[in-house]
Amino acid sequence: MAVDILPTALPIDASTHFSNVLVPYLESLINGYKGSDQGKLKGALDQATVAREGRLVEKHARLGEKVEGWRTSSSGKTQTTTRKQRVLMLGSGMVASPAVSEICKRGDIELIVGKLSSGISQTTALMEA
Repeated sequence: MAVDILPTALPIDASTHFSNVLVPYLESLINGYKGSDQGKLKGALDQATVAREGRLVEKHARLGEKVEGWRTSSSGKTQTTTRKQRVLMLGSGMVASPAVSEICKRGDIELIVGKLSSGISQTTALMEA
């Protein structure tokens, strides 16, 4: 690998490594939903699970009071229009286009795409507008 392409190769390597590490966990999780054996990763998935089938798992049952308190306090409130969260995305590369696509699917976010080459003052003005 030549040094001149190293900055562009690092994100590819990192994404490939992350995917290779994540896939076995996803396969184990999917097998668990299908009723199949989850294999050696079952313990790790059980440890990371907060809720199962719409209920908090036993080790997180203490959160139930807080959830019920939140439900009670928010049930009497009327729905009001909330201001969208503003997200400023800077940078480029392989993840920019897919990230923009995913963020744009959310209705509660206003996405602003800026570039540093246009100057930090212009980018700051975008966020303050």
